[in-house]
Amino acid sequence: MKQRNNVKRNEIEAYLSKNKLANCELQLSSIILDSFPNVFWKNLDSSNIFLALQDYIHFIMSGSPCRMEENKIIHTPKVRVQNIHEKERQAHSLKKDSTTVEIHVLNQPFIYESVRTYFTKKGCRIFGSLHSVFSLVRKNDKAVKVSGSSGKHPELFLNISIEKITNDKELRKDRKSVV
Repeated sequence: MKQRNNVKRNEIEAYLSKNKLANCELQLSSIILDSFPNVFWKNLDSSNIFLALQDYIHFIMSGSPCRMEENKIIHTPKVRVQNIHEKERQAHSLKKDSTTVEIHVLNQPFIYESVRTYFTKKGCRIFGSLHSVFSLVRKNDKAVKVSGSSGKHPELFLNISIEKITNDKELRKDRKSVV
């Protein structure tokens, strides 16, 4: 299995280099690939992994989860809660209709556990998750350098697939309540 994962990873890295991603995006891609659960490697072909990865990178690079104000760091978590449609569901190897919750925040202890507890208390089943910790150095809100979790302000990207929430009002409420 590990050998098959390495072959897929090589294919994905070839896709990434063909798409002329910035160096930071390539480095971040590698960190996120390291956190992919085995079900991704097992059930998805390389092009679908690439599409999921590209979406995650875009979400993370679209802005910082904090801002500086009077020499203080102000947390401004980014949250995306959306229902997955059939095509995306297949691309993400999900067996059931689901809702995806994505969070990009400064890394803090127990974020994953808190989010999981929130949805469990609501009665939602959790189908799967991935979480990556990394550090981005930004200039003018644009990433210029990526490192592992040991940077000055580590960030967390969390993706959780839960039982589908069909009520739009509930989706909006969850987006505000989750962090």
